[in-house]
Amino acid sequence: AFIISSNYTTKIKFMYWLGLDVIPVSKQGNLMELPSVLRSNIAANNEVQNNEIINKFFLDRAFNEVETKIQYVFQTKAYLIAAFTHSSSFANLVTDSYER
Repeated sequence: AFIISSNYTTKIKFMYWLGLDVIPVSKQGNLMELPSVLRSNIAANNEVQNNEIINKFFLDRAFNEVETKIQYVFQTKAYLIAAFTHSSSFANLVTDSYER
């Protein structure tokens, strides 16, 4: 219940406390900033523009049907887009490559 009801940062800190090496942590024990899943040309926009671009791609490609099937709504739609598309796809101009 704790994992389900807590936010992203709390979940990562809890997994780190369990000894799971999931995110780089600074020597002071602070979580390091994660790289953006968005392509750099998209990430440079403001948040409203980003959400419009992501939501348009999300709906045009029917990713909302994936959410319906799995009965889960992603707060950050870009993660679902990144999981189901490869950045080399000509249609995916939204997310960066997950192969880092």
